[in-house]
Amino acid sequence: MSCNNSIFKVMVVGDSLSGKNSVLLRFTDDEFCANPNSNNELNFKIKIFQVGSENLKIQFWDFDEKMQKIMTSSYFQQAQAILVVFSVYVQKTLDELQLWLDQINNCKCRPHTVKLLVGHKFLKEEEESDPTRVITYEEARALAKREGFHGYFEVEAKTGENVEEMFTEMVNFQRKLVNPQKAVPSEKENSEMEEFSELPGGSQGCQCVVQ
Repeated sequence: MSCNNSIFKVMVVGDSLSGKNSVLLRFTDDEFCANPNSNNELNFKIKIFQVGSENLKIQFWDFDEKMQKIMTSSYFQQAQAILVVFSVYVQKTLDELQLWLDQINNCKCRPHTVKLLVGHKFLKEEEESDPTRVITYEEARALAKREGFHGYFEVEAKTGENVEEMFTEMVNFQRKLVNPQKAVPSEKENSEMEEFSELPGGSQGCQCVVQ
């Protein structure tokens, strides 16, 4: 494998109860753990990911709420993509979203940074017997549109549902923003992100404020 892989940096933020670490573990190692690295405030992972005929070295920087106060805009400036993750079953993770959104919207991120809202179907094992959603799919998608995200995805790390599909669309959509000729056509007739960007008021780029 070539050592000249292009580097693709992804910031992953959200409350620790969102289970975002589990989503990353499913994508990078194809494994499931309810609380991987649960005591770490920063989780760093790498995956070599093939897009078309090219290999990308995806670097994941995973931050929880303990790191939020000391994070600077430089973290977001370096990213090709930003994922904001919450659990569709845990109200606290939804309540924390606005704090992350305020921080992201005041950064100087790149004009072609892709921003995704991710609803994780995640609960701790002892709470899984009768889960109740705190937000519907339609409400979450409307929230993502309103806040200028490029798309909304619901994933489940335990089963792997929609995880690889989300990251594939994330990478390809970012590449399309930078250079449409390098984009790999989606296997879906209408991808989530293509449809989302066409909605009235849909995001046409990272909505960060450049100061």
